[in-house]
Amino acid sequence: MENDANYNDIVAETYDIWFPEETFEDTEFFRHMMAEVPGPALEIACGTGRLLIPYLKAGFEIEGLDSSKDMLGICRRKAEQQGLAVILHHQYMQKLDLHRKYATIFVPFGSFMLVTNREEAIETLRRFHNHLQPNGQVLITTYLSWGETRFVPKGDLPAQAQKVWTLRRAGIRPTDQATVLVHQAVVNDNVEQVQQGWYRYEIYDRGHLIKTYLQTMKLRWYSKYELMLMMEKVGFHDITICGDYTESDASNVNSVLVYRAWK
Repeated sequence: MENDANYNDIVAETYDIWFPEETFEDTEFFRHMMAEVPGPALEIACGTGRLLIPYLKAGFEIEGLDSSKDMLGICRRKAEQQGLAVILHHQYMQKLDLHRKYATIFVPFGSFMLVTNREEAIETLRRFHNHLQPNGQVLITTYLSWGETRFVPKGDLPAQAQKVWTLRRAGIRPTDQATVLVHQAVVNDNVEQVQQGWYRYEIYDRGHLIKTYLQTMKLRWYSKYELMLMMEKVGFHDITICGDYTESDASNVNSVLVYRAWK
């Protein structure tokens, strides 16, 4: 895999501080989309179960897939504690290979953008298509944030360009009341449509740093027609794009795009 994003260790351990099992803006959206196409569903990049566990509680026949063993371990423990039978798959989406077909496959939170190699992205879409039942649907989220960060020339970050670190998240770990901080620094390659990010996790106990971890991550931005053409190339049809988890057509005011397509 080209991307070096790692969702283990502190990243998995603290994920539920920021993204617990609560209703987010996408929760009802995907619930509604799955209800429109009855049948088994597969959540790609399910993480610790932010969506998966509430959907299981609601009675949906849904499975989860993630590349992080730590994330899946947390998800499984949480499901078991709530008396839920959960089916989880430890795979990269680029290598999706399951012995089942689904009515719905969906990728929340822009996780498809972690596939930064274009050929791998096309292969990922092909595998989604192959794992759908006839007339099944795929839902893929992407987001746009070019305006949030500074561009740098194509290639490696030049020595004179300084990364700007900002505090992205702050929270309290419920298990021991430790303070958790996440700082980020990102730079964008406008030509390649790739963002390189550094995320520094720090855990403090009464003001003393007790653990730190550096996560690096790349994201690829896809233009509207670029991703549509990629989806059409592997066989998807009737592609629509809505904005910000509504059923309205995407417009320039939206920061999240949801691509819905059919097999």
